Amino acid sequence: MLLVCCVERYDIKSIDSDNRLVITGYISSDLKRHKVSISRTSKLNEPEFIPEIGAQVTINDTNGTNLPLLSTAPGVYETSPYAGIIGHEYSLTVITKNGNQYLSDKVKLKDTPDIKNVYATYSKSSNIGEGPGGFRIYLDTEDPANQTTYYRWEYDDTYEIKMPFPSSYIWLGGSNVIFRDQPIDICWSTKSSTNLFLKSTFGLSQDKITGHILREISGGSELMRVKYSMLVRQYSLSKNAYTYWNNLRILNEAQGSLFDRQPGNIRGNIKSLSANEEVLGYFDAGVIKEKRVFYTPFDFYESGYSRPPFLTGCGNAQPIEVLLSTVGDYLSQHPRDSLLINEVQGMGDVTIFLRRKYCMDCTTKGSNIKPSFWK
Repeated sequence: MLLVCCVERYDIKSIDSDNRLVITGYISSDLKRHKVSISRTSKLNEPEFIPEIGAQVTINDTNGTNLPLLSTAPGVYETSPYAGIIGHEYSLTVITKNGNQYLSDKVKLKDTPDIKNVYATYSKSSNIGEGPGGFRIYLDTEDPANQTTYYRWEYDDTYEIKMPFPSSYIWLGGSNVIFRDQPIDICWSTKSSTNLFLKSTFGLSQDKITGHILREISGGSELMRVKYSMLVRQYSLSKNAYTYWNNLRILNEAQGSLFDRQPGNIRGNIKSLSANEEVLGYFDAGVIKEKRVFYTPFDFYESGYSRPPFLTGCGNAQPIEVLLSTVGDYLSQHPRDSLLINEVQGMGDVTIFLRRKYCMDCTTKGSNIKPSFWK
């Protein structure tokens, strides 16, 4: 029997938004400026960040300390440098420009166990992404006191970019060529995770997590080609916070990446004191534990890893030779941003060697300012 199922495409032209308030914030034991984000929901088919400006925002310590937050960007409010205290309870108060007042539940600033280990493996048979092969990065953690139970993680990826050809010169127009002050053949790119990583040890005999997969990277990715670093942040959660984040994770997986936009219709721990309205988002407190790891291709050679060609089309591409006296005419007839000077040779009528910017300028992928933590 042959069964045929047809799905008819439906183009969404406009979906009204309820204009709900979204409040998210976190206070930790780190001495820093703690941040609260306040925005409005947007249309499903037109996702955007709609900041709530002009709000009065305060973090309240139940021991009597009140921390006012100041607006540092549209929809973003920050405290002055402050370190939360383990065991203290905190709540968040928001008064919007129209006078409506919102209050979060009290949350206790919980301690968080250290991250025991973060480690990576490479397998030639694991075709992750486009392959060939793939990397998996794992995490181990444990709370010997059996007090944590609910965990959440975030991470930042940083990798070094090394272009196949340097560009030591800049063309200023005509026959004017000068030395480049800042190299653009080595850069670093950093991106933060957008997925939700959660785990619970509820019902287990030990508050212990072993071999939890945080990250998968294709063997053909440029992330591991030179040097790669991951900074992992570990949070301890209450049961209510875990339920909120887990529901948000399920929504993300079903409807796409909403983590950095708005938390759908998932109810958090913030309520309105002025009107009968549903408020979205979550305010929480806790200790943040971090662990940074570094990897190079050499770490995985014994597992069969072979570094991929850095950029397709750059390895065998021949430079374009142009005389200095004619380089202005040549570059003015070509897209100026597509070619850069690779070398300058000779005396008198000097020869300029041009190559594709794609193969020379790493600032299109990251920053050529070396991160302070890089080693």
